[in-house]
Amino acid sequence: MDTTKLSGKIIISGEIIVQTGLAIGGNKAGIEIGALDNPVIKTHQGIPFIPGSSLKGKLRSLLARAAGSDSVERDIEISNSSNDKLEKEKIQPIYKHIAPLFGYGAGESKRQGDADQTKQTEQTAENRNNRKGEALLKVRDAFLKKGEEENKKFTEEKMENSIHRVTGVANPRPIERVLPGTVFSLDMYLDVYDKEEALQQLQLLDLAFQLLTDDYLGGGGSRGNGKVKLKNFKITYKKLMPEDETICIKEKGEIAYTFKCCENENQNSEH
Repeated sequence: MDTTKLSGKIIISGEIIVQTGLAIGGNKAGIEIGALDNPVIKTHQGIPFIPGSSLKGKLRSLLARAAGSDSVERDIEISNSSNDKLEKEKIQPIYKHIAPLFGYGAGESKRQGDADQTKQTEQTAENRNNRKGEALLKVRDAFLKKGEEENKKFTEEKMENSIHRVTGVANPRPIERVLPGTVFSLDMYLDVYDKEEALQQLQLLDLAFQLLTDDYLGGGGSRGNGKVKLKNFKITYKKLMPEDETICIKEKGEIAYTFKCCENENQNSEH
């Protein structure tokens, strides 16, 4: 199979439900005296959203910690390592997909694998190089679920204190948080070059989401912010197919996966 040729895209949709106040910082420039010094990020209409970069970065960070990786370079090294080498280092082979899934980092050069890698591993690394290291996973900004925009109040103010250890003087600061119960729509796309690899990448992404639900999103997680719940995940596979003398992309039921990270009514689209 030619794994340098795009065969289709997996669309992943779902819901992110805020359970404790969500604090993802916005622009502090131009705030007035007495205003919140830690506003949440909002659209030009003043409606909060979750940037795709924040969600993607958090998911990658959680997986890197699970794999014992402390840098993008280490992610790449794991990606290009043989299974035997990973076994000696007590690293699960599924973590090889972190770098291809989330990208090789801006300006980072992709390292060559060790000389003792198998031919298959070398070929995989070469094919990834042919794809120029672009992240297979595309994460769009998560906006409020349809109908949620009708709510007049989206955020709350929370006062936090830092206490001087010597004088005992409190230094209060107000922060803005998205209200619990707010629902955001998740929207992701996974490029498919090899269906077997795509299934492994979905498993890795599922693990990242499971870790997220036991961690936090945004800032101030150690102070109670950012607990989220995931719900109603659904995947749709769109395949590139020849039609007459051209190419079209059609929904096909060739890839199915059930996410373990959330409460679902119906996960896999049927065609």
